[in-house]
Amino acid sequence: MNTLNNCITKQHSNSKITVRCDMWSFIDEQKCMDVCISGVSCAIVDKPGSPQGPLEAVETTPSAIKLQWKPPKDDGGSRIERYVLEKKPKGSNKWTKCPGHIGPDETEATAKNLEEGQEYDFRVVAVNQEGESEPLVTTEPIKAKYPFGTYTDCSNIV
Repeated sequence: MNTLNNCITKQHSNSKITVRCDMWSFIDEQKCMDVCISGVSCAIVDKPGSPQGPLEAVETTPSAIKLQWKPPKDDGGSRIERYVLEKKPKGSNKWTKCPGHIGPDETEATAKNLEEGQEYDFRVVAVNQEGESEPLVTTEPIKAKYPFGTYTDCSNIV
């Protein structure tokens, strides 16, 4: 959780600073400083930081790719509620959500119903009560295939 002193010095990804005190919520830096001076116990909340990389495939098949990442270093002062995994075929600009729920303690998920031989880019975001983090994106497309290559009939090998 971010401390009250970070209220004035913390760099945020956007210009909004939310300070939650016992019964108040401020979205104004001056009010934040006033609260800091008054000594009221507060928590600064924001969107979480990006999940940590690399975002990499740990298992591949022709129709599914299992990916793994690490949790963000900064939860934004609010518990991570879930992760969202998205995919897009190589060369496409359209990201689509991979179905399924990824809980806050899970750091891997499987993208299913992929097209064999197609390469995909993936990204994952962490979500807390304040919103979604910036995404962690794969460094290169990953092909939906067997990890050992294609299957061949070995029945006539002596």
